[in-house]
Amino acid sequence: MITMQTGQKYNFSTIIPSILGIQHNNMLLTGDVSHNIAARYSDIATRHVTIYSACIGAGIRIDPDYTKMTKWYIFTTPNASELVLPLEYIIPATITPVTEIEYTLTIAGIDSSMIPIINETLLQLTGVRIKDARTDTVTI
Repeated sequence: MITMQTGQKYNFSTIIPSILGIQHNNMLLTGDVSHNIAARYSDIATRHVTIYSACIGAGIRIDPDYTKMTKWYIFTTPNASELVLPLEYIIPATITPVTEIEYTLTIAGIDSSMIPIINETLLQLTGVRIKDARTDTVTI
């Protein structure tokens, strides 16, 4: 199983997607806390009752006592809200670190004939390749 690190972004799925969401992408791990600290960010006791009941119906075993869950994670979502989850709510096999960051680069005063020159210069300086949003291709 992957060890998640604070400050890293992750993609993952949850055990009860109808309540917790199907797929979480680009989730920035901002904290690894105890249940006492997690309760300051979210009503984890009430949420756990709902999740626990759904788990029973789905045949998924989790501890009925949320205070016994060892790791609680605080994630910042791409739209800057917070999501508090214990490790037990995340499907371990789906946890993947985000290794690609997407940026939009706008350069005023150029025409499309200059894109190959800019791409080559960035590639030489940084090793970064530019994806052309017009064609959704990467120039190599």
